[in-house]
Amino acid sequence: MTEDRASEEALPARIPIFPLSGVLLLPAAKLPLNIFEPRYLDMVRDAMAGDRIIGMVQPLPRSS
Repeated sequence: MTEDRASEEALPARIPIFPLSGVLLLPAAKLPLNIFEPRYLDMVRDAMAGDRIIGMVQPLPRSS
C-alpha cells in the first residue's frame, strides 16, 4: 500500500466544510480565522472533540 493510499483511508467518511470566499491559501501557509458565527463555532468545537479535521472550500460566486 502506498503512503497516499494509507492517508486516504485514515480520513473520516464525512468532514465538516467551512466556506472561505476570496481566499488564496498556499501549501504550508498559515491563515488565521476569525470564527464568530454560532453554527461555525459549533462545527469547530465538534471537530476538535472528534477527528480534528475541517475541510475548506471556496464557493462559486453567486450569479445575479
